[in-house]
Amino acid sequence: MKNQTSLQLILLTSLLSFSSQIWAQTSGTTAGTTTTAGTTATNLLSEFSISLESSEDAISIENCVDILEEEMRLYGEYKGVALAGTTYRLKLVATTKSSLCTDSEMPDSCTKPTLNDNGDCYCFGEVQNTNKLDAIFRPKDIPLIGESICNEVGASKQIYFHVLYKADNPPVSVIGVTQSAQEKKSSSVTFPVDLEPPVAPTISPVVKPGENALVIDFEEVLDSVKYEICVKASDEPKEEIEIDTEDNPLAGYTSKVMREGFSNCKTTTVIDSYRFENLENYVDYDVVYASYDEVGNRSPNSPISVGHPVEVQDFAEVYAQNAYGGGGETGGCQSHIAPYSILMLIVFFGLNRRGKRHV
Repeated sequence: MKNQTSLQLILLTSLLSFSSQIWAQTSGTTAGTTTTAGTTATNLLSEFSISLESSEDAISIENCVDILEEEMRLYGEYKGVALAGTTYRLKLVATTKSSLCTDSEMPDSCTKPTLNDNGDCYCFGEVQNTNKLDAIFRPKDIPLIGESICNEVGASKQIYFHVLYKADNPPVSVIGVTQSAQEKKSSSVTFPVDLEPPVAPTISPVVKPGENALVIDFEEVLDSVKYEICVKASDEPKEEIEIDTEDNPLAGYTSKVMREGFSNCKTTTVIDSYRFENLENYVDYDVVYASYDEVGNRSPNSPISVGHPVEVQDFAEVYAQNAYGGGGETGGCQSHIAPYSILMLIVFFGLNRRGKRHV
């Protein structure tokens, strides 16, 4: 009976696990309201699809100058069925409004790229009674971004791309025709513009020695997606970096400049600790860390800590040194066991075992 109950529990657990997997797979097929742009970012919302083809998924400090000149392709499609007897228009839209744009907010004419009067809804173009349209553009040509954006250190905004459907003349004889049936919006593809570097960590890293390595503990930084650990021999001069901010004000905030002369750096997504290998024992190293935000902007360095790797001895080496008058340590602890103490322990255990045999 006990074995039967155990078998039933195993079968029930397996069934629940399988059901959870099926639910996770099916629930993931429904698109959300926004999708971050990427090399080919696509977002689906029932009757619509929209995609943005680009080499980057955001405008950041590192890529701003280059990506403004890049040609991107925005593609939209209406997959629904128009009401009988109606004509409709389809528009490709960019906006800074998270609620997206309605048809009443759009420019009066959208036959060519146009910004509305409020300056927050930009129309790439429109088609009539056609369910697909696309636009090829450069980010600098969109007024919501502009060609001078790279001069605006600290600028931060979200650009939302979406498709707008509007039925022009829904028949009044159709019962149940509502505003939602006449005008529809797709979900959006989000393209962030973030030219603000993260704040520098304020707490120095804690550095512990390893063999040809340093174990570096650091504090978590809010809103960081990865960290960079940098080391430099303390007596090594910092790398000199020339900065020209006249043509590009962002040049003073790139990762290379933010490293402040440190060139031996490693990145990690693991929070709190990192082991930095391939260092030289008994050499002092300056150690700093920094954080990266979601779009790839790097913070300035943390305050410096100093540490040096040390050779780690195994137990046999420590025992031999201590037994014959030497000194040494392993893991930060020393052993001082005199030879006569060891001999007494051997005799004690030997007599103890002999006594047990005679009981």
